[in-house]
This record gives sequence, structure tokens and C-alpha cells, in this order.
Amino acid sequence: DSYELFKKYSNLISELPPIHLRDLLDFRKNNKAIPLEEVESVTHIRKRFGSGSMSMGALSKEAHETLAIAMN
Repeated sequence: DSYELFKKYSNLISELPPIHLRDLLDFRKNNKAIPLEEVESVTHIRKRFGSGSMSMGALSKEAHETLAIAMN
């Protein structure tokens, strides 16, 4: 819960040499706004998300069983 500690951590991470491919990637800034009519509605976006979006392999057997019970 400390912004100061977070900044310290962020700076240390930024100074590490690249060891993964993702370390070589960066965000590209685009200050141009997207017209609202080109943005998908929440209803359409939400259809692509569900419990299957989670990494099921990372969940324990108990979590799978609890999820199956909750979905019924």
C-alpha cells in the first residue's frame, strides 16, 4: 500500500537487463481517439468472456469442482 515502494520496485525492474522476449517490447503511444461508433458494445465483448477464459490448468481440483457446482 505504498506508492513510494511501488516506484522503487518499478525502477529496479526497469533497470534489469532483458531476459525475456517481452522485455524488449514497449507500448506505442497513440494520442488519436477511436470514434465511439468503431468500439464494440459491452454486450458483444462480454460474450467472449466466461469461466473458460481462466487458465483451468492452473486451478486446483477443488476449484474445478466448486466452479462446476456454481455454474449449475
